[in-house]
Amino acid sequence: MANFGWRYRQEAGEWDGSLTGNATIDGTISGSSTLRLGTSLSASADVAVTGSVHANKFYGDGSNLTGISSTPTSLSGTTAQLTTGVETSGYLKVTGSSTLGALTATTYSGSSTIQSVGKAYFGHNVYITGGVQAQALVVANAGIMSTTYSGSSTLQAVGNVVLGGTLNVTGNTSVRGNIASTNGNISTDNGNISVGGAGSWNKGPNGGLAISGYMSGSTTLRLGTSLSASGDVAVTGSVHANKFYGDGSGLTSVTADWGGTTTNAISGSSTLQVVGNTILGGSAHVSGALRAKQIHIIDHHFFQSATAKRFIPFTYQNEATNPSWETMFVAPFNGRLVRFMARCAGNGQDGDVTIGVHTASNGTALVDGEYTSEFQVETVDVATNTTFTVDFTGSQHFTAGQGVGVSWDIISNPGYCALTTIWEFDMTGLPIV
Repeated sequence: MANFGWRYRQEAGEWDGSLTGNATIDGTISGSSTLRLGTSLSASADVAVTGSVHANKFYGDGSNLTGISSTPTSLSGTTAQLTTGVETSGYLKVTGSSTLGALTATTYSGSSTIQSVGKAYFGHNVYITGGVQAQALVVANAGIMSTTYSGSSTLQAVGNVVLGGTLNVTGNTSVRGNIASTNGNISTDNGNISVGGAGSWNKGPNGGLAISGYMSGSTTLRLGTSLSASGDVAVTGSVHANKFYGDGSGLTSVTADWGGTTTNAISGSSTLQVVGNTILGGSAHVSGALRAKQIHIIDHHFFQSATAKRFIPFTYQNEATNPSWETMFVAPFNGRLVRFMARCAGNGQDGDVTIGVHTASNGTALVDGEYTSEFQVETVDVATNTTFTVDFTGSQHFTAGQGVGVSWDIISNPGYCALTTIWEFDMTGLPIV
């Protein structure tokens, strides 16, 4: 049973009343103002409202509502938060920025930038028609395949790089490890190829290192095989090798120095200088002039009946007790007496024999009677018609322009004598015309 209490509020222009308990109204409630209910409204028939219905939530069948699309083409506003997911048979288009958690997609396509703050894992191939920019390292376990790679920054490959085509590099290529070419070539037209650290070049069985421009470096180039060049090899530093072959006529400041012997021909249009001894097993053919310390041989023939010091004649057939014009010659070069050989038909010689060299400087008519340069005392024991030899020491006994003579002081009357003196003249200073 409901209790009603109503009054008209003139200042508000409305009826104000209260309903205590439950009320069942079989007719129509109509009004042009506000109906306020302090509890729930339950109606078994329609509730017709010509104005708006405001509520925190709506429940029930909304299929008869108008102005609401069940398949909207766009969603605008502020933030759309979905807890169960978004499923679409078409595509998801975002004109602004989107922050996503884990994203699983069979295909992702876009004309702008896709940015992944964390890691991005792809279980299949990634096809990119444009460029790829990465500020950090890109790791691909199965490799990276591309018909063309272009960039203005650094391309770093920690593992292997397999190229099925040509690698064109317009700038510099720096390799810290090895570059191996199995069947192809590594070429550069105008750039540089540099290997840093302990890197090396490996040549394949059918390939090579082909450079149509130049190879330049500030360190060592080591080759495990031969270096073949159809042009010049210009080295601003030094070239070290165990042996050199080819034409060396363009070399300067070269002094030949080798040990042992050589069986090859030595030919040249310039100077051949040998500091040490030279032993020739064959003939020496000199088409030009030869300047050296050369040997000169002089024969002496005379008769001597006295046993005393005598001067050996050069143009006269008798010895002389004192120096004369016949017992000297003018030295054409600096030189020395190398050897004295004598064979006598008179008495044999048994004892000390003294052989001496005498000189006369300019302004003096004859050589000095005393030994002024060199003398040699030799102990001999020879029979008649037997040759004895006396070798001299010393590097120089006279100078060019001096008068030179030789004497001997023997033991017994020698009789007829045949002597040979061997002289050495230093002709190295003689001009070559």
